Amino acid sequence: MTPLLALAAAPQHLEISAIGVIVFLAVGLGLIGLFQGLRYLLRVSRVSRRRRVAFHTALTVLETVAGLAYIVSAVPMLFRGQPEYSPYFAVLVVVAVVWVSWVAIRDLIHGVFFKAGRTCRPGDRVVAGGVEGRVQRLGYRVLEVLTPQGDEVLVPYSQLARGTITRRAADVGAVRHAFLLDPPAGVPVTAITEAVELATFTHHWASVAHPTQVTLVAGGALEVAIYALDPLRGPEIEAAVRRAAARVQSDREPGAA
Repeated sequence: MTPLLALAAAPQHLEISAIGVIVFLAVGLGLIGLFQGLRYLLRVSRVSRRRRVAFHTALTVLETVAGLAYIVSAVPMLFRGQPEYSPYFAVLVVVAVVWVSWVAIRDLIHGVFFKAGRTCRPGDRVVAGGVEGRVQRLGYRVLEVLTPQGDEVLVPYSQLARGTITRRAADVGAVRHAFLLDPPAGVPVTAITEAVELATFTHHWASVAHPTQVTLVAGGALEVAIYALDPLRGPEIEAAVRRAAARVQSDREPGAA
């Protein structure tokens, strides 16, 4: 009789090793402590935002692989005295993990083909998955899109594979438009600079291929240089930047909501 038939015919003969349970729990607690410590070190470390995101992604992948290996290793730990049943339990565990993780796996697979086909790139303006905005980053499982309202939307690749994508490639031939901006009194220059960069980045006619330049000139004024996709749209972007700077001042006034 094969081990599989024996397992079905005489399940009452299965015995779980007490030592295996203790080892299994100890290893699990050790892994939890290890990854919690790594995440804490990542939070307190002084690294750039790009490196922090890369480390966080790598740590997530490592956690997934370690967790899968830990679950599979439970079979020989718990059924140490009956190794003939280990392959069947291992297969059942792997099938269960794949079943639970199918959504993430499906997004990963669609993401590979999406990026290999060069469907879009950072800076492109897209309408995809019911979202309209500018592509910020092509992640492992999702496409990061920044909307004109400044919201970051994560669209799963599996959702993109089932729909239509409208894309307008990033234009590298932009026209420079410069103007002077008087920073409001009592507002840090860094806050104004951040508001200017966000207003430019989210504007429909601003070019993301050329970063906005903000320079402090004589007299305390700021010289702002933006790049418009159309020569006639420079004043329109300038007006949006001035409104954003005014909002920073109003938000800092006493009693502001």
